[in-house]
Amino acid sequence: MAGIDDVKSGIAQAADSAQDGAALIQSAIDKHNEAIAQLRDSTSGSSNPKVESSIGLLDQVIQALNEALAHNSGAMNDANDYAGML
Repeated sequence: MAGIDDVKSGIAQAADSAQDGAALIQSAIDKHNEAIAQLRDSTSGSSNPKVESSIGLLDQVIQALNEALAHNSGAMNDANDYAGML
């Protein structure tokens, strides 16, 4: 079994990796927001339901990514709480 210092070190490494992942997720959110803005700008005045469907689906992607960020944060909070108890 790993010693306490090894466990704490592993948790710190996991937190760094999770933070990197969170930054990538945030970047994906930003890009999807850009895509929505570009769709709105380029289809201004169109009443085609495919445009609204596309925007709605991209909104759902953003919601899912925000949920992923929340889960990431919760996981790291729990892991850091555990490290603090050691």
